[in-house]
Amino acid sequence: MLENVLIFFGGLSVFILGIRLLCENCEKLLTGKMNFLLKKFAKNSTTSFMTGTVVSAISQSSVAVNSALVSLVDAGCLSLLNACAVIVGVNVGTTMTTQLISLTNMSFDISLIACFLSFIGVIMASVKKTKTCGLMLTGFGFIFIGIKLISPCATYFERYEFFMRIFTVKNPFLLMFYGIMFPAILQSSSVLTGIMVILSEQGVLCFSQNAFLILGANVGSCVGVILFSVDKNVMGKKCAYFNLLINVFGAILFTPLVIKFPNFIQKTFTGLSCKPERQLANFHTLYNLVTSLLVLPFLKFFVKLTNVNFKGFFKQKKNKIIDKNV
Repeated sequence: MLENVLIFFGGLSVFILGIRLLCENCEKLLTGKMNFLLKKFAKNSTTSFMTGTVVSAISQSSVAVNSALVSLVDAGCLSLLNACAVIVGVNVGTTMTTQLISLTNMSFDISLIACFLSFIGVIMASVKKTKTCGLMLTGFGFIFIGIKLISPCATYFERYEFFMRIFTVKNPFLLMFYGIMFPAILQSSSVLTGIMVILSEQGVLCFSQNAFLILGANVGSCVGVILFSVDKNVMGKKCAYFNLLINVFGAILFTPLVIKFPNFIQKTFTGLSCKPERQLANFHTLYNLVTSLLVLPFLKFFVKLTNVNFKGFFKQKKNKIIDKNV
């Protein structure tokens, strides 16, 4: 028992370190370029949405992209309307992390490739010019090495009632609360979704549990951006609040559907893949995509709703850019 617990937490540490290394060094590599891409391509709602999707998929960090957006809006370099369209795209792009992690259970052992990539990454990290890329590779490798260590140990938890009480929670609102709190504390929803992929692969978590955790995790990931916007002007705060607004909207929209039609929704995703971890990743992507496509045509309405909620609470500051669309 003790050996499995120690290996589990050791593997979890390697996994979290891998995500941190990958995200932080992707962010470093894109520093400056991220702001340039956002300012250059975020010209209208469509291009802004596509830019947000691509940049967040590459950077592997929705918090980093959203924080950059808050800074650009705060500085008056980007209109609130276009920034909000980018945020909608960011929610879709960030699901690529879960898709990547869910590829572990394949016909070949990807952890063997991960070990080699980590070795190459460590060598590259010792050279100043390639340090960032090397740490990215090391982080990528550590993610799958961590999963390889965790996976065999996860099955042992089924033998112990204490752990199963935690994993077999059925209350949807309690699951959503867990989903909100975990990313809010760790400032990363990728860590939670990664752990969920592993536990789903071992049959510890079922589809409906994953669905409610995902709904909560999307809301919890907004906390980091809100904290970042505390010292920004009202436009920066509106940008952070819009991010929270659309994620709460998505959760409110999907929660009744998952509660009322759990079997139908599960069968839909089972048709796409019979593997539980792939079902989780596909639900995460489709949920964010559907929410984004519902928000995008009514973007001006949601921006106006953001403005209405802020009216009277914050004293307006003069911004460098005048947005006629807001």
